[in-house]
Amino acid sequence: VIFWLILTFGTLALILALLVAWKRERERNIEDKIRASWGHRKTDRFPFDRIEKFAEVMIKDKRFHQLSQQTMNDIDFHDLFSFIDRTSSSVGQQYLFHRLMHPAGDDASLKKLNATAELVSSNVGIREKVQKQLVRLNSTAAYAIATLIEERAFRKPKWLKFLSFSLISVPVLLVLAIENPVFLLFLIVPFALNNLVHFWNREVSHVFTGSFPQLSLLIDVCEK
Repeated sequence: VIFWLILTFGTLALILALLVAWKRERERNIEDKIRASWGHRKTDRFPFDRIEKFAEVMIKDKRFHQLSQQTMNDIDFHDLFSFIDRTSSSVGQQYLFHRLMHPAGDDASLKKLNATAELVSSNVGIREKVQKQLVRLNSTAAYAIATLIEERAFRKPKWLKFLSFSLISVPVLLVLAIENPVFLLFLIVPFALNNLVHFWNREVSHVFTGSFPQLSLLIDVCEK
């Protein structure tokens, strides 16, 4: 019995030691990556359809001026953003896009932002500590947090009213098939439409529900 107890506790201690070593190695790798990427241009893909989401949600905020589409085209806004983006998280990327697309109209906010930037740039310890937390939000799923602050997260599609015809057609075709089995072939149409609606709804629901864990993570990062 004593042998098995020693073996059990020894195994648990070994597993715990391995987990601690893995965590330290992971943190060291994160630190090395942060230091290596500081000040360098990103080489990742820029999913602007997701990056723009926060700016789209905040478009009704009248405190900020908004660049016109013509101006954005003239200055190659997406290329410009890709060049200057040095953010460490997906939500930070969205916020930077929003601030560039909606420049502030008062000196006070710009001076405050500049002071924060100088503090982070000059203090390596603070910068790396903040970045280590922000990289936790550097995922595709984190882009979806912006959907939670939309006025209408779920919008009824215009084509939804036509779906009732598809639902009615199924029993009608089944009844007609009693007289002529050929009508069973026409069931392919409503079956295909219903499957398309199912996959569309699943994708929309997945993005919305998947944003809640990221929101919890965002709150945790802000608290730290």
